[in-house]
Amino acid sequence: MKFKIIVMLFLLITAQFDLVLAQGTCTTARYDRDFFERLKQNNFIPQESIRENTLVLMLADCLGDPDPALRDGIAYEGIATMLRRGRVDNAGIRRLLDKCETYLNDETDEYGVRKPFAALCIAEVARTDRTNPHFSEEDRSRVIRIGSNYLKTISDYRGFDEKEGWRHAVAHTADLLMQLSLNENIGADEHRLMLSAIASQVSPMGHFYIYGEPARLARPVLFMAMQGTLNEEEWTEWFLEISDPQPEMENWEQAFSSNAGLAKRHNLTAFLSALRIGAAGNENVKAILPGLSAAFDNIP
Repeated sequence: MKFKIIVMLFLLITAQFDLVLAQGTCTTARYDRDFFERLKQNNFIPQESIRENTLVLMLADCLGDPDPALRDGIAYEGIATMLRRGRVDNAGIRRLLDKCETYLNDETDEYGVRKPFAALCIAEVARTDRTNPHFSEEDRSRVIRIGSNYLKTISDYRGFDEKEGWRHAVAHTADLLMQLSLNENIGADEHRLMLSAIASQVSPMGHFYIYGEPARLARPVLFMAMQGTLNEEEWTEWFLEISDPQPEMENWEQAFSSNAGLAKRHNLTAFLSALRIGAAGNENVKAILPGLSAAFDNIP
């Protein structure tokens, strides 16, 4: 009898746990799924007396939720809507940055979605400073380090899943660097740091990019080129670096002997092609053209 009771209790607890996961890990008894659904229907203007700075942090809590409709369609969309409409003050934006940076440093991302969406959240934070400068130089340097360091560490290349939705860590972080590359208050040293991070993910060996990552990585490169902070020689050196088959292979001919090599070649040519398309007819990025052509010539 006692054994049966224990089994029944175990099944009850398990069912309750599954229910919590189904409802989303960020919801509470007071702020349940219906609350967030109503919030979206009301253009993310709360019906209750919740301060905007508090609400945006509540939405950030949902960035790691396993439900893509809540994570992407409500949490991220809500954060972007509130920030783009200027409904969060500068103090609230900094608290949001603190929270999303903490998420990037948290190794307990159970579903593998919180970090990619935290990067996307920080992209929206960076956008606020681009459109209405309010960060100090130290703030901007901090955001650049956050984005660059995270991009270099990414090893989860999952993109879209029909049940689990998007992860897309490389593309989301590229969007963060794009916002920074558009900021006229960021200079050459910061651009070099971001370019180093981009170089680390242009052509990862062993993984074929299939979700548009090369084009997303190309955007910040083009916008940095348009800023004119780096000269032609420096750009040429950068392109030579990213088109070097070593250390993974002695030469590019070896790429045709393994899927890992083919993946590296595929990713690099997709990236360079996206840059060539974006640079076509654009006089503001002519400094990259010699290096871009040399990189193409380097790949069989």
